[in-house]
Amino acid sequence: MRQMGNIRRLGQLTEAIERDPLSVDLSQDDAVHLAALRKKSLRELPEPLTTYKLWVGAQERQTEEAIACDIHHHAQGSPRHDGDPFRVP
Repeated sequence: MRQMGNIRRLGQLTEAIERDPLSVDLSQDDAVHLAALRKKSLRELPEPLTTYKLWVGAQERQTEEAIACDIHHHAQGSPRHDGDPFRVP
Protein backbone atom coordinates (compact mmCIF):
# COMPACT_ATOMS: atom_id res chain seq x y z
CA MET A 1 0.00 0.00 0.00
CA ARG A 2 1.27 3.46 -0.84
CA GLN A 3 0.73 6.25 1.67
CA MET A 4 1.42 9.96 1.47
CA GLY A 5 2.61 12.09 4.32
CA ASN A 6 0.52 14.97 5.59
CA ILE A 7 1.40 17.88 3.29
CA ARG A 8 0.99 20.47 6.03
CA ARG A 9 3.28 18.54 8.39
CA LEU A 10 5.81 18.04 5.60
CA GLY A 11 5.88 21.80 5.03
CA GLN A 12 6.31 22.45 8.76
CA LEU A 13 9.20 20.00 8.97
CA THR A 14 10.88 21.48 5.90
CA GLU A 15 10.64 25.02 7.28
CA ALA A 16 11.90 23.95 10.70
CA ILE A 17 14.87 22.10 9.20
CA GLU A 18 15.76 25.09 7.02
CA ARG A 19 15.65 27.42 10.06
CA ASP A 20 17.60 25.24 12.52
CA PRO A 21 18.28 21.61 11.55
CA LEU A 22 19.65 20.62 14.97
CA SER A 23 16.54 21.68 16.86
CA VAL A 24 14.09 19.47 14.92
CA ASP A 25 12.87 16.39 16.81
CA LEU A 26 12.05 13.77 14.18
CA SER A 27 11.32 11.09 16.78
CA GLN A 28 7.74 12.39 17.04
CA ASP A 29 7.00 11.68 13.36
CA ASP A 30 6.09 8.34 11.85
CA ALA A 31 7.93 6.54 9.07
CA VAL A 32 5.52 7.78 6.37
CA HIS A 33 6.30 11.43 7.12
CA LEU A 34 10.03 10.80 7.37
CA ALA A 35 10.05 8.93 4.06
CA ALA A 36 8.09 11.75 2.40
CA LEU A 37 10.58 14.29 3.80
CA ARG A 38 13.51 12.25 2.49
CA LYS A 39 11.95 11.88 -0.96
CA LYS A 40 11.26 15.62 -1.10
CA SER A 41 14.84 16.48 -0.18
CA LEU A 42 16.24 14.09 -2.79
CA ARG A 43 13.96 15.54 -5.47
CA GLU A 44 15.15 19.06 -4.67
CA LEU A 45 18.88 18.36 -4.97
CA PRO A 46 20.53 20.64 -7.54
CA GLU A 47 22.28 17.67 -9.15
CA PRO A 48 21.30 13.99 -9.20
CA LEU A 49 23.13 11.65 -6.84
CA THR A 50 23.84 9.21 -9.63
CA THR A 51 23.50 8.85 -13.35
CA TYR A 52 21.59 6.27 -15.32
CA LYS A 53 24.86 4.76 -16.52
CA LEU A 54 26.16 4.27 -12.97
CA TRP A 55 22.81 2.86 -11.81
CA VAL A 56 22.73 0.25 -14.59
CA GLY A 57 26.39 -0.58 -14.01
CA ALA A 58 25.79 -1.21 -10.30
CA GLN A 59 22.89 -3.54 -11.07
CA GLU A 60 25.12 -5.62 -13.35
CA ARG A 61 27.53 -6.38 -10.50
CA GLN A 62 27.36 -9.89 -9.08
CA THR A 63 28.58 -9.39 -5.52
CA GLU A 64 27.86 -6.98 -2.71
CA GLU A 65 31.56 -6.13 -2.58
CA ALA A 66 31.55 -5.03 -6.23
CA ILE A 67 28.45 -2.90 -5.64
CA ALA A 68 30.03 -1.35 -2.52
CA CYS A 69 33.19 -0.62 -4.52
CA ASP A 70 31.12 1.16 -7.22
CA ILE A 71 29.32 3.24 -4.59
CA HIS A 72 32.64 4.13 -2.96
CA HIS A 73 34.18 5.28 -6.26
CA HIS A 74 31.05 7.24 -7.13
CA ALA A 75 31.04 8.97 -3.72
CA GLN A 76 34.68 9.95 -4.11
CA GLY A 77 33.88 11.77 -7.34
CA SER A 78 30.67 13.44 -6.18
CA PRO A 79 30.36 16.92 -4.65
CA ARG A 80 31.17 16.83 -0.94
CA HIS A 81 27.63 17.60 0.28
CA ASP A 82 26.20 14.73 -1.85
CA GLY A 83 28.87 12.14 -1.15
CA ASP A 84 29.31 12.63 2.61
CA PRO A 85 26.73 10.01 3.64
CA PHE A 86 28.67 7.38 1.64
CA ARG A 87 32.17 8.25 2.80
CA VAL A 88 33.88 6.15 5.43
CA PRO A 89 36.26 8.06 7.73
